[in-house]
Amino acid sequence: MGSIENITFGTLIAALGFMPWCFEPLPTAHISLALAGAILFLSVCNTNLAFYFWSEGIRDANPNAAAIFFGLIPLSAAIVENMIYGESLAIFHIIGGSLIFIGILLFIFSRRNGVKAEIPPET
Repeated sequence: MGSIENITFGTLIAALGFMPWCFEPLPTAHISLALAGAILFLSVCNTNLAFYFWSEGIRDANPNAAAIFFGLIPLSAAIVENMIYGESLAIFHIIGGSLIFIGILLFIFSRRNGVKAEIPPET
């Protein structure tokens, strides 16, 4: 399945998942042009375009090598929350971020030195 199909099916499944909450009446006084624009921007730009470019980048790169960097996604979310919303970073954020970077460094050094993991034979 290509990137476009993956994004399309993911968006459709998410839309179906949110359908039960769509039937609750919302007073029209709370709906503004700015709200509609923000929802449109979040659904088109932040979700679909970002995922499209992300999946195209992984397709062009080696997916096995790119998979090691998936741990940076929640770490970057925690850092952005700290910068934008002023959320405080707890000790578990720092420990988790350190473990993520240690894992990435171990992967990079093992690739440079030609170390390969051995898979034990099945019994």
